[in-house]
Amino acid sequence: MMQSSFRKIFWGLLLILLEIHIVVIDILPDPLGYFLVFSGVSALEVEKNALGDRYKVKTMALALLFISIPTIFVQNTPDEVVSPYSIWPTYMTGLGILKLVLVFYLLKFMTGIAQEWGEAELVKRAEQTGKVYITATLIVILIQSFLVNLAEGWATGLSVVTIIVSLIMEVTLLILVHKFGKVPPDTGQAN
Repeated sequence: MMQSSFRKIFWGLLLILLEIHIVVIDILPDPLGYFLVFSGVSALEVEKNALGDRYKVKTMALALLFISIPTIFVQNTPDEVVSPYSIWPTYMTGLGILKLVLVFYLLKFMTGIAQEWGEAELVKRAEQTGKVYITATLIVILIQSFLVNLAEGWATGLSVVTIIVSLIMEVTLLILVHKFGKVPPDTGQAN
């Protein structure tokens, strides 16, 4: 049960990361990814100390499921922004911040689960991943906010750097979730 739950969370996060459009429709929709995260977290059985974080993850995933529906039909590229007064960049920034809150609660929840299992290494890894992921993502969001004010060469260079950093952070998160799915289910039952 634990392995299938973490597998759902893994695939949900992967769907959120990947964006493949055919004409104007995203064939790997973000709302489906958020539903898988919600479903995976809902299926996990946890002790009392992790229940509060579980509720927060479920609430954020459910909220993002509905908030992210427009991303199915609009590609997240600069070509879509036809006006400097478009609300789309603000929407995408807000969506990114909400996803950051979801990941914060997910990592906190996973840390609680690792503590219940008595897996000190997983606790340490989840905490370190959380610190690095949150810090790097906040810096990326901050840099992206100022890209429009920079010269074209600087903006392009910083865009490439932020994309690479974001990709590394997302892959790191996916690896951590995958590692949690590999922990034998009977480890959690020992406590």
